[in-house]
Amino acid sequence: MGPIKLASLFFFSNLFLGSTSILLALLLKDTKNPILNSVVISIIILIGIFAYIKKMNIFRLHISWEEALFIIMFFLFGFYIMNKSFSYSNGAFEIASNQYVDFSGHIPIIRSFSLGENIPPVFPYYGGWPNTYHFMFDYLVGLYEKLGVRIDFALNILSAGAFALVCVLIYHISQILFGKNKIVGILSVIFFLFNSSLSFLEAVKKYGLNLSLLSNIYHHNTYLGNGPFGDSVVSVFWNLNTYLNQRHFLFGLGIGLLVIYFLLNSKKFSKRVLLALGVMIGVLPFWHMTVFLSLISILGIFSLLNKVNRRNYLTVIVISTIVALPQLLYIGMFSDNQITFRPGFLVSNNLTLSNLVSYWLLNLGLSLITIVFGILLSNKRQKLFFLSIIPLFILPNLFQFGAQMFDNHKFLNIFIILANMYSAYIIYLLLRMKTIFRVLGLVLIFLLTFSGVIDFFVIKNDVKARIQDYPSSEFQSFVLKNTPKDSIFLSNKPVYDPINLVGRQSFLGEPHYLFLFGKNPDERVKKMNQLFIGSSIED
Repeated sequence: MGPIKLASLFFFSNLFLGSTSILLALLLKDTKNPILNSVVISIIILIGIFAYIKKMNIFRLHISWEEALFIIMFFLFGFYIMNKSFSYSNGAFEIASNQYVDFSGHIPIIRSFSLGENIPPVFPYYGGWPNTYHFMFDYLVGLYEKLGVRIDFALNILSAGAFALVCVLIYHISQILFGKNKIVGILSVIFFLFNSSLSFLEAVKKYGLNLSLLSNIYHHNTYLGNGPFGDSVVSVFWNLNTYLNQRHFLFGLGIGLLVIYFLLNSKKFSKRVLLALGVMIGVLPFWHMTVFLSLISILGIFSLLNKVNRRNYLTVIVISTIVALPQLLYIGMFSDNQITFRPGFLVSNNLTLSNLVSYWLLNLGLSLITIVFGILLSNKRQKLFFLSIIPLFILPNLFQFGAQMFDNHKFLNIFIILANMYSAYIIYLLLRMKTIFRVLGLVLIFLLTFSGVIDFFVIKNDVKARIQDYPSSEFQSFVLKNTPKDSIFLSNKPVYDPINLVGRQSFLGEPHYLFLFGKNPDERVKKMNQLFIGSSIED
């Protein structure tokens, strides 16, 4: 299918370019420009691969005008929201308020590759310490900037492409599960775009149920579901803000959905397909660990439930584990993160059955009910698929997988996207019935998307901060031109450190990031204070 081939080309090309070039850069790290040299070699190899497989008709996309319109529409929508959150003008970054904190962590990593030579990768705001965060998407953006693409175009075009193709994959996975049914596919995409939480009740409470409600929503600029960082029980993780902040998650999600598509759609697996799937999954820990663990979990359940393809699924697990093992060992050596038993997700500190049920009812809204009915009315194959994804909901409600409990939301995002296909299915069945049931189906669509629609206007109305970059800063320009690319500076821990923005490392940046990435900065805080008062320290 044309759209799936397009998704395969997009994700495979960028996955190959990033993964191959960083391996080559490690081999060439003692040369003058290891990253640039490695990306040029990787592009040549990639062109050679495409020339070799040209005979397989992979470039004959056969996309209908409807499919082309669908892809273009979602790419443009994706680029609009990406550009609203992050842009560049007159030598300065323009960053929306809801992305301000997250981008202060990602831009330094991107710049450490594009303007620096961060090989082997270290944390730019924890100079010299190996980077165990899933940094590969930031590395990929850095490659494009190094090749001459302006940073906002590199980041936003990659993100918009991933966004559009995630929508394509959601649509086509639903078609595999529920037959070639456009309504189920379209609703599945809509439920991805607009979350089903009950945060819209806060809008009604705030603005009142009157004629001015729509006008107030149109101008609304703060997320009503702002937990766990605000007062709301509804979490901020279910709306599009997650994918604006975490572009690496969006890209990893696309790869994960592509793998799931092939696992569901393939009746027979050739050795080449098994190898390709295994390698794609295996390189993911440095791209996105949660997507890697999710795919391993789904494959494990597939192998238990499907006797026909059990051997193939186990083969993919073995290949992916072998490829991933060096990354996992490396992460384990330099990260303090531990998996701990902590039931209740974000109500774990006040866990009762009532609180847990209330939390998920408020956060999933009526989809909690429509998903259940969709499962009950689904066939055996559809039920088996749900069994393969339900651990992505259960495990984050039992264990803490990162330094912060809220990081578990990524497992839940993947689950919700796939589970909402069952909501789409039950609404499709209602729309096929008599008038009263059709009305019920339309009301449910409204109630399942209204909160997400309100959240979209937050993106539209968000304000931006301007952060100086080296073209408009004499200090940054001086540092860029007159210091070695692997320099480590002692600075005063600003959130947007001008040193980091030009690809140089700081001895200690904002400690918040280090806690998130599984490191304790206390020792460096102590050493930093000693340096500032003029005391000598031991390395």
